[in-house]
Amino acid sequence: LKDKEEFIILEIIKNINDNGYLEESTENISKKLNIEVSYILQCLKIVQSFYPRGVGARNLKECLVLQIDNDDIITREIINNHLEDIAENRLNNISKKMNLSLKEVNEKVNYIKTLNPKPGSSYQGSEDTIYIVPDAEIEKIGEKYIAKLTDNYIPELYIPQKYISYLKFSDKETKDYINKKINRASWFINSIEQRRSTILSIVREISITQIEFFEKGIKKLKPMSQKDMAKKLEVHPSTISRATTNKYVDTPMGIYELKFFFSNTIVSDLGEEISDKAIKEKIREIIEKENPYKPLSDEKIRKKLLDIGYKISRRTIAKYREDINIPSSSKRKQYK
Repeated sequence: LKDKEEFIILEIIKNINDNGYLEESTENISKKLNIEVSYILQCLKIVQSFYPRGVGARNLKECLVLQIDNDDIITREIINNHLEDIAENRLNNISKKMNLSLKEVNEKVNYIKTLNPKPGSSYQGSEDTIYIVPDAEIEKIGEKYIAKLTDNYIPELYIPQKYISYLKFSDKETKDYINKKINRASWFINSIEQRRSTILSIVREISITQIEFFEKGIKKLKPMSQKDMAKKLEVHPSTISRATTNKYVDTPMGIYELKFFFSNTIVSDLGEEISDKAIKEKIREIIEKENPYKPLSDEKIRKKLLDIGYKISRRTIAKYREDINIPSSSKRKQYK
């Protein structure tokens, strides 16, 4: 490469975001470097030839087109003109407009779905990994589930005796200052201990209430609200909310945020109380077993739940389905 090309390419690379897209327009880069746009575009083509394929694209369409073979005209046309149809699973629409068989369209769309819409993300992996250190643990010992805190790595908090001894030999102003600081430190330590005590009480209650969940999974998760927990522990619901925010517990079923165990109650025709999370899992199972070529509508899912004793509105079914990131039946439909 010539020095001028290297200079432009470095400027282009500086303007590529974590997902691999060029954020700055070629016109603005041209103005900044005082170099013709046509030359900027030539250098951009060089960048777009780099690995991973798709890097340096200015939009999603260009990103996907850069990843396909140059002679794949049909796939290029589908990407350029029918991305919205793909998103809405309107394969029939693509078939009619492009005069292709549904089978051909289906094969091309399935191929397009294998392309990477964020080619730069392959370089981000380890830096974005979040490691969770549980604040508590529920362990099965014998026939019982035992709850305990796992914050032993936190040093013990205390007020050094030497600061208290200073009170004996100090003047009034110094004593007042030391007393003020000691009182604040005592309040802080007591608050920490109270929070730890609340967390342990919550985890103990979970270890007693959710035995079936630990042994059989989410379908056996029992409903419990923060208000219910607050009533059992004789504290205000806001105390429960604060104590469980960003706090995690290691259980026989994996690591969960404490807030996971709080859910709404659904009552079956037989009077059985079940968590809304368990209902969502039932919806997931129903959809997993459906015929992919004739997916179930929310109304049909509602009827299947009604058959096993759960009366839930179609609107609620739709909400729960969206909560677990499952698209509508029209978008789930597969084509032969």
